[in-house]
Amino acid sequence: MENVLKAMSNAQKAQSERHKENWKLRSKERLEKILKGKMTTLMIGSLHSIEQSFGDLWNHGNKPETELEEQLSREWGLLRQNILDLGNKQIRAVQKELQQYDVDWSKYQGIAELVKGDEDNG
Repeated sequence: MENVLKAMSNAQKAQSERHKENWKLRSKERLEKILKGKMTTLMIGSLHSIEQSFGDLWNHGNKPETELEEQLSREWGLLRQNILDLGNKQIRAVQKELQQYDVDWSKYQGIAELVKGDEDNG
């Protein structure tokens, strides 16, 4: 009987360890996905802001009509591609960096304070 209880206890401990490791893996994957999304949003949002502010210089959204607009459009295309390439390189660097860490997501935690209410002495 004692051997059966010991085996059950060991199996439960092993299952608990697998659950913890699985949780850490999912936590890391979750963090990686969130960071990638935020970095991508930063890049795309920044490019969009530049296009909104300066796109008139190269007739953004339309075919360039002048030689200057054509030149500025080409330059913007190269700059935009360089920004995206550098941003994607940084995303890969963050992903590689995360591989060196154990991550344990603590979920969303809050503290509720209990306050004693007024009592009716009625």
